[in-house]
Amino acid sequence: MGPELELISQSVSSANARIRFFRVAFGAAAEDQMIGANEIRSILADLTKTGRLCMDWQVLPDMNRQQVKKVFLLLMCLESSMPWGGQITITNDGDFWSLAGTSDRMKEVPDLWDLLARVPAETDVAAADVHFLLLAHMLAEAGRNLTLDRSETGLIARF
Repeated sequence: MGPELELISQSVSSANARIRFFRVAFGAAAEDQMIGANEIRSILADLTKTGRLCMDWQVLPDMNRQQVKKVFLLLMCLESSMPWGGQITITNDGDFWSLAGTSDRMKEVPDLWDLLARVPAETDVAAADVHFLLLAHMLAEAGRNLTLDRSETGLIARF
């Protein structure tokens, strides 16, 4: 296969991974719908295969898809703060999720992170940042609070 076809193949693979990720993050999910841990790991592995960001899903059992939607939206938020790459570790301790991101350099987006602490009645966000607002509404509807620990090289988000 020539370099041109290899590049096209990588682009198609990357686009398919993004679509699979977005279907979970933005798709409809019934309250009792589950998603397998192997499927989640596959989605995240395919998503990060050619990028600078690594995601480590350390949750063993199959999970409720509604919860995974929130986690995937939060992954997108972390990704917004880590455009130069890094490592994100996802853990679950019963009802509580923790996402820890580390990077040599973090992008500051405090206004967007502040949305997750409070859901304003009217907020204008860029289309590229809609995941912050959507997650804020989903957490509020679920009665969940998000806590953040931020530093120059990392961010830990828990809900």
